[in-house]
Amino acid sequence: MHDEITTMLPKWIRPRHFEKISGITVESQKGKMKSGYWMEGKQWKKGPDGNLYINWRANDEWVELGYKQTA
Repeated sequence: MHDEITTMLPKWIRPRHFEKISGITVESQKGKMKSGYWMEGKQWKKGPDGNLYINWRANDEWVELGYKQTA
C-alpha cells in the first residue's frame, strides 16, 4: 500500500520548484522577467530575503490571457 500526501502549493514558490512543475527553465523565467513578459509583483517578485519567488497561479493566468507588461 502506498501512502500519499496531498499538499497545496503556496502562492509564491522558488524558481527551481516552478521549473519542476511547469517545465519552464530558470533561465527562461529570468528572460521573461527581463523582457517584461512577466510583471514584477504579479508573476514574480524579490522577497524580503533577497530571493526570487514565482507566483504560479498568476503564470497560469498569463498563459491563458497572454498579456505583456507595458512600461
